[in-house]
Amino acid sequence: MSGDAVFAEGLTRVYRILGAGFYDPGSLYDVFGSRFVYEVFMRAVVRKREVYALSGVSLRVGEGEFVCVLGPNGSGKTTLIKILAGIIPPSSGRAEVMGYDVVKERDMAVRQVTYIPSLAAAGAWAQARLTVRQNLRVMSRLFGARFDDVLDLAGRFGLEDVLDRPFGSLSTGQQARVCLLIGLLRRSPVYLLDEPTMGLSPEVARMLRGYLLDLNRRLGVTVLYATHHPLEAQEVASRVIIMDRGRVIADGPVGELVRSSGVEESIRLEAYRVYFDLGGLLREFGPSYVEVRPLRPEVGEYEAVLGVKDSDEVLPRLLNELISRGARVSRLSVRRANLEDAYIYYVGSARGERYG
Repeated sequence: MSGDAVFAEGLTRVYRILGAGFYDPGSLYDVFGSRFVYEVFMRAVVRKREVYALSGVSLRVGEGEFVCVLGPNGSGKTTLIKILAGIIPPSSGRAEVMGYDVVKERDMAVRQVTYIPSLAAAGAWAQARLTVRQNLRVMSRLFGARFDDVLDLAGRFGLEDVLDRPFGSLSTGQQARVCLLIGLLRRSPVYLLDEPTMGLSPEVARMLRGYLLDLNRRLGVTVLYATHHPLEAQEVASRVIIMDRGRVIADGPVGELVRSSGVEESIRLEAYRVYFDLGGLLREFGPSYVEVRPLRPEVGEYEAVLGVKDSDEVLPRLLNELISRGARVSRLSVRRANLEDAYIYYVGSARGERYG
């Protein structure tokens, strides 16, 4: 696919789960001691359930783009990244990286990719008994990186004080930084990152995003970055793909996604003595979306966020209605809409929760 660093068409990934209800087929096998009875039970009684991690996902990422895949937990982000990295195959559909099919030409496809998983999956990259310096030396030789450059990058990640400590003795955040650094040693035209800032402090997470942006702008590498934080995506991405329940539900530049959501302003309020359906009341004002979260429901204290087109028109009527029902507003703020508001709108719309 000329000009496409990443291409996917109709990607589906299905997991088949056995649900035995109240029956335990293993114990049945123990009781009867018969493989035949066990297999008959599994085929006739045990229910098979199919779970779609991805359902017909299609996308294109051009060479040199920095694209974020944004979605809640369970939306299919990790499955998509793993398929593109050649770790798991799709159940159907096809995908290419730099023109190489990730199934038929897997060996060539994975050579085009630097894959950086979340900390939970990246821990296997480092040996617990080796020091950080020893781990970095081994991996720099493996990836052909100059060790002096690796040490310089370790300093940028705030690891200079732990270089001679065993990896296994580090804190979770320090281990995350080491694994992230190891992942970045490999140079390739496409970077696939799955929740890379999980476990990182805010300052290190910001440094990582800056480093990736520098690689993208200076070397022209393509970055596909999965996250569930809208404001993180807004900071770095030239384009955002929003996923939910295994499907792509929105795709476009940040500004375009915000404009097309119809949300122009966001009202956030905290109120107490709310002994009525606050969500139902807020929906009467025709917002693009509504979120209500209990703070101390025993005293009727709630937090609410709603997206509107004109807060000057909505806010006076809303406050009058709240006060007339006996509620008291303790905190109130209004701001211009951003990707977080658009994200809430699109996910809510996909789930049939759109208001207004």
